[in-house]
This record gives sequence, C-alpha cells and structure tokens, in this order.
Amino acid sequence: MEAMSCGCTVVASRVGGNPELVEHRVTGLLFPSGDSAGLAAALQTLIADPRLRQRLGRGAAESIRARFGAAQSVAVVERTYRSFLGAAGLSV
Repeated sequence: MEAMSCGCTVVASRVGGNPELVEHRVTGLLFPSGDSAGLAAALQTLIADPRLRQRLGRGAAESIRARFGAAQSVAVVERTYRSFLGAAGLSV
C-alpha cells in the first residue's frame, strides 16, 4: 500500500490481500504464488515498457488515495463511533 500510494508500480504474487489491492494491469502486475518465471516475466514487461510502468504507478496511487485517503479514514472512524454510541443507547 505504501509503495502504491507513492506511485510506485508494484509486482505482487496472488496471495493474501494482494489481489484485493492490486488489480492486474490496472494498478500493478500479479503473478501466481511460487512462479519465479511469472515474476521474471512481469519484471521484464515493466523494464521494457516505461509507459505501462508509469500508467500502473499512477493507477496505483489513485486507487490507494481513493480507497484509503484521509476522508475515507475519517468516515470509517465516524461510522464506528456512531455504531458504538447507538449500541449504548446514546445519540450524536
């Protein structure tokens, strides 16, 4: 997430939360877990295509900022507090 928010193009394996953050060929490149040839191919693709690398980096930064920016974080905290207050019978 940190690299993506800075506009770095990411290459990640399809494990854990990676596919939730990285949309293949939109915000980065994904390869199957344990596939060293897939990793090498993804890296070679980025080395050979600077425009793709730049587009993916921009897409990554925009995606992270849209999903996890300050406004979104504040909204999540606000919903959480309102939920707890409502459950306790208190109103805001």
